[in-house]
Amino acid sequence: PMNSTVEQLKTRLEQALVAAFGTDYAGVDPMLVPASNPKFGDYQSNAALSLNKKLGKPPRAIAEAIIQHLDVSDLCETPSVAGPGFINFTLKPAYLEAQLNAIQADSRLGIAPAKKPQRVVVDF
Repeated sequence: PMNSTVEQLKTRLEQALVAAFGTDYAGVDPMLVPASNPKFGDYQSNAALSLNKKLGKPPRAIAEAIIQHLDVSDLCETPSVAGPGFINFTLKPAYLEAQLNAIQADSRLGIAPAKKPQRVVVDF
């Protein structure tokens, strides 16, 4: 489920980039990574920093424009811009709780079956 969270955030960031700057920015990597420090939240996007030369705008202004077109209210608290233009995301406790409940209810605990199962011998 946490991978699906990352995928959802990436998809929404990609959509916000297109909404903010046009279809030329479809497919731009949102550069979503785990936050470097927990005080900044759970994830951060560094996309605004990489787009400043291409857009000719300060990264903070780019980050603000992305946030204005970004809807993640079902997943996160309101995203914030920090430092030179990082976008920080903090997952909502209720969202995390729903993800954990889904894992607990799944007999495989959220792990997908192997595409090509194989036997592995482990010798102690």
